[in-house]
Amino acid sequence: MKPFDEELYKRDDGAKFFVIDWLKIQGINAWVNPDDYGIDLIGTGELGLYEIEVEVKQGWSGEYFPYPTLHYAARKMKFVKPDANLRFITLNKEWTYAAVTKGVDLEQAKIVQKDTIYTKGEYFIEVPVSAVKIYRTHMGL
Repeated sequence: MKPFDEELYKRDDGAKFFVIDWLKIQGINAWVNPDDYGIDLIGTGELGLYEIEVEVKQGWSGEYFPYPTLHYAARKMKFVKPDANLRFITLNKEWTYAAVTKGVDLEQAKIVQKDTIYTKGEYFIEVPVSAVKIYRTHMGL
């Protein structure tokens, strides 16, 4: 598992607040989860209660997601619950596009093991891009 990196955390932590503002435009009132070990955001909207995890993918620039699959650390499977209105929102590095994955797609995804620049043999949830919706945020950095 990737060790905690304070610099990376500080660089990407503002994405939560960016996503809160973007979700408001979508009709979802979201806020930062007070539980530091829980999912990033909680919100309410047309479908009821939302649980939202936010990430920034530094290897993704511009509109088109350049990979056939989107990976999330397998440790985040703890957030996947049946019947939860769960969304994983991954921003590109400019924060101009968002890849949104629903909880049901995470449940159906396979777990793969791979090396990264930070870890060896880490497990990931592998979601096919065909199951991901890409949205323009109309905001960006």
